[in-house]
Amino acid sequence: MKKMLFLMLFCFCSALVYSQAAAKLTDIISAEKATYGQTCYIAGAARGIISDELSFEEAFQALKAKGYIYSKTAQANDPITMKHIASILSNTWNVQESMMAITTHLPRYQFRQLQAYGVIPGMYTPDYPASGRDMLGVVSRCASEFAGAQE
Repeated sequence: MKKMLFLMLFCFCSALVYSQAAAKLTDIISAEKATYGQTCYIAGAARGIISDELSFEEAFQALKAKGYIYSKTAQANDPITMKHIASILSNTWNVQESMMAITTHLPRYQFRQLQAYGVIPGMYTPDYPASGRDMLGVVSRCASEFAGAQE
């Protein structure tokens, strides 16, 4: 009887944890404009460097503390453009960058590099304001392209 009660309690707790992560994904998919916090959460959780239990704000702070975000003025709730998504992804997955990206640390060169790898479709410009769905597509392609190149 105790085993059955423990098993039911475990299943209930597991369902709560997974529903929280699913709710975050639903929020991201339905977002008209993706934010820095959402991008950091998805990129960090997909790469395995942060817990998927963190909030968007906590994920942003964790990646900023690791030096993955170059912007000094960005906040977790600020809308993000494709070039800044590319910058976060390049740093998160240790993408081999061009000489200009290495020397200048400008996101537009990281954007161009990810476009060259086929991670970012050619229809996007560096200053394109990404929706949640756009951001998820780019992160998904980046994860599949660079998953084997992890440290």
